[in-house]
Amino acid sequence: MKGYDIWKGMRDSVLNEKCLANENYDNPPFDFGVFTQTLSSGIVSSTKLFSKYLYCLWWGFTEFEWRTWAARFIRAAWRRYSKRKIMELHRKEEEEAEGSDGYRSNSGGGSYSLGASFLASKFAANELRGIHRNQNAKSAKELVKLQKPPSLTSLLKMQIDTLPLILRVKILLVSSNCTLLGRLKTMYNTNTLQFGIAIGKLDGRNGKTESVQGRSCGLVFLSSYQQLDVGPETNINGDETPGHQHTFQPQQTRREEASTRQKEPNALLKWKASLDNQSQSSLSSWDGNGHCNWTGIICDKSRRVHQLNLSRFGLKGKLHGFSFSSFPKLNVIDLSSNYLWGTIPSGVGNLSRLTYLDLSSNNLSGYIPFEIGKLRSISELYLESNILTGSIPPSIGNLTDLSFLYLCKNKLSGSIPQQIVMLKSLYKLALSDNNLVSSLPPSIGNLSNLSVLFLYNNKISGSIPKEIGMLGSLEGINLSNNSLSGEIPASIGNLTKVNSLYLSANNFHGSIPQEIAKMRSLIDLELANANLSGLIPASIGNLKNLSYLYLHLNALSGFIPSSIGNLTNLIDLFLHCNKLQGLIPWELGKLQSLHQLILFNNSLSGFIPEEMNNLTSLVAFEVSENYLIGHLPQQVCLGGVLESFTAHDNYFTGPIPKSLKNCTSLHRVRLDHNQLIGNVSEDFGIYPNLNYLDLSGNKLIGELSSKWGQCHNLTSLRISNNNLSGELPSELGKATQLRVCDLTLNHLTGGIPKALGELKLLFNLMLNDNHLSGSIPPEMGMLSSLVHLNLAANNLNGSIPIWLRQCENLLELNLSVNRLSGGIPSEVRSLSFLQILDLSQNFLIGKIPKAVGNLKTLEKLDLSHNKLFGFIPSTFDDMLSLTSVDVSDNQLEGPLPDNKAFREASFEAFRNNKGLCGNITGLEVCSSKLSSNVDRKKNSKIVIATVVPILFTLLLVFVVFWILSSSKRRERNTENTPR
Repeated sequence: MKGYDIWKGMRDSVLNEKCLANENYDNPPFDFGVFTQTLSSGIVSSTKLFSKYLYCLWWGFTEFEWRTWAARFIRAAWRRYSKRKIMELHRKEEEEAEGSDGYRSNSGGGSYSLGASFLASKFAANELRGIHRNQNAKSAKELVKLQKPPSLTSLLKMQIDTLPLILRVKILLVSSNCTLLGRLKTMYNTNTLQFGIAIGKLDGRNGKTESVQGRSCGLVFLSSYQQLDVGPETNINGDETPGHQHTFQPQQTRREEASTRQKEPNALLKWKASLDNQSQSSLSSWDGNGHCNWTGIICDKSRRVHQLNLSRFGLKGKLHGFSFSSFPKLNVIDLSSNYLWGTIPSGVGNLSRLTYLDLSSNNLSGYIPFEIGKLRSISELYLESNILTGSIPPSIGNLTDLSFLYLCKNKLSGSIPQQIVMLKSLYKLALSDNNLVSSLPPSIGNLSNLSVLFLYNNKISGSIPKEIGMLGSLEGINLSNNSLSGEIPASIGNLTKVNSLYLSANNFHGSIPQEIAKMRSLIDLELANANLSGLIPASIGNLKNLSYLYLHLNALSGFIPSSIGNLTNLIDLFLHCNKLQGLIPWELGKLQSLHQLILFNNSLSGFIPEEMNNLTSLVAFEVSENYLIGHLPQQVCLGGVLESFTAHDNYFTGPIPKSLKNCTSLHRVRLDHNQLIGNVSEDFGIYPNLNYLDLSGNKLIGELSSKWGQCHNLTSLRISNNNLSGELPSELGKATQLRVCDLTLNHLTGGIPKALGELKLLFNLMLNDNHLSGSIPPEMGMLSSLVHLNLAANNLNGSIPIWLRQCENLLELNLSVNRLSGGIPSEVRSLSFLQILDLSQNFLIGKIPKAVGNLKTLEKLDLSHNKLFGFIPSTFDDMLSLTSVDVSDNQLEGPLPDNKAFREASFEAFRNNKGLCGNITGLEVCSSKLSSNVDRKKNSKIVIATVVPILFTLLLVFVVFWILSSSKRRERNTENTPR
């Protein structure tokens, strides 16, 4: 290393001359005890203390915790030194103070502190660039927020008695995890400040710091710099150090500096006053005393505000009260995760030194100001998660140092400005969750440093330009949920560093490009719902790092490539809702890490391979809606973590998998519409997490166990169309989360348990086509959430319960094919949302109540095969929603209602009654007498409706006239009475 050669020369000319070694302590233990890199470098065993010091300095700069601060500190010192060109002054001052003692550069043109400063500056600059290149480190967004190194009082002190005279000390510390302790050198009579370093060592066993006994010699390692402050000496943390007299500066300059400095606390207090009371309480430390010690404020050495960090303080208010122009040295603003509202002031453009601006997660609205383009020094800009509108200003292209641009989760519109491609330093670009339109420009390929491109959830159209393959540094792409079209470019295969590729929810055409197999770094590949067709390329098996493969909701055809079995890191495989055919490859059984295997809604056929029993990490196994045959894998829950198991609508035969009985992790099971056999009381256990079970349409036998009542999270229980027997267990009422219970088409006997009334959330109860008996228990009236109640085709008796009026949300009520007797209760009028009413094939008697005609939403009415008599109520005329009616096999008579459903019904809907008539083929036409009677009744109603109001009016007039007459008569009598 070139810089090291400089230091090596300095070692000989300085250390050996000015700090003579003590033979007893020339090679003290010097074990950093930290990195393998340190041990392998040979520096630990070196006898050159100065070389160790150099290594320690370098290690300190590269240490993550302090490197941002140290790098900027050192680089600023170097720039200030070089600008003021005080190298000669420094040399002369040293000559005057110490004489010709060898501290002069052998080359005669500079000082060793200059060389050290230059080298440190290079280290610092490299480290700043490394922050953005290092993908394993935390983002620079977090590094900027780091606090300064600890204060002097928190660190161990060193004895400096033996230091040369030139290192007379007023000390400041510079610390790193290398436990390198640095102290400021003597303050000269001039206005320059020298930094000194004394060497400490780290005991790797106990972490204690000790002074080096051998060469307790300081060394100038940083350049001098101009001392700006006047007054008490301050350390790096801004603490005052009394007792030192600085050199003279003009009084006017001091006044101007003090006045400028005072603007900052005044501006901060003014902004605080504009916030709400709670926010002001959070900033209680802002009381006018030493603003550099206020909460969220970090000052530089000149006591000017350098950072403003008030993230997550719950601040409420606007930014318009903040005087940006009062903070010319402000470098960092972090006001994220507050409740700030209003617009972003244009004055933010005045912060020419700003490198970091974070206003994310607030309620800011309006446009992004055009003046944002004046922040020429900014490297990170975070405005995400606000309510910003309008377009992205083109002036953003002026921010040539910008590395991080986050504008996502706003309401930005318009196109992506072409000027963004001028941001050659851009590292992360996030514009997702907006309303951006237009297409991706081909010039996007110029962003050679881009690592992350997030444009998802917008309205971007057009094709993906082939130039995207030029983004060689790209590691993450998310363009999902847009309107992109065309083919996925083959050049995407050039992005060998990309680990996540999201192109789902677009409108591409064509197939998955073969070149995608070149993206060997891929971990997550998501191309779902992207209108892709063709085959899944077999070369996809080369993506050995792939963990997530989502190709569902496309039109992919052909076979599932057996090469997928090579993806041993695969966790999720989603291939559902395609047109895949053929067998499930046995090689999938090698995917030991697989958690989710989702293959439903394809055209797969054949058997499920036995190797599927090896997938002990399976959480979801879904193969429904295919053409699969044979047995289900018996050890599908061998690992005990299976949550979702769906195989419905196939042709499976054989038993229920044995491993399901003790599979307590289950959440969802759908095995319906197969030909499975088994005993439900033996093959199933207790499932505390189960919420959905459907075994309908199989050949299962046995009785319902009381264990189902212990499935406290069960919301849907469907075991219809099987061969279940026995009675309904009353314990079922303990499954209080149950919403759907469908046990139709079985051989259940006994009565309906009263305990079902405890199922307050139940909205669908289907018990039809069984052999249930007894009356309908009144406790059922507590099921106020019921929407569908079907008890048809049983042996129920008694009357239709009047408590049904409490089930006001019913849409369907089917009590047909039972032994119910009595009349139709008028309380049925309460079922105002009812759409289907089927009371057919019972023993109901009496007239049809007029209340039935009040069911304005009724669509289907079946009262056939009962013993109803009398006329069909005229209220049926107003049942405009009615589309189907059947009143056959009763004792009804009279004319049919004037209703479309009655007019369009066939004769079979009215046959076998006593005397129904109307304009229906097969029915007699109503006689004139019958019609006149009907008309007479109607006319009577009209007459009554007309005459009654008239009579009432006449009566009212008569009463008023009588009152008036009586009043006048009394008045006359009063006048005629003698006084």
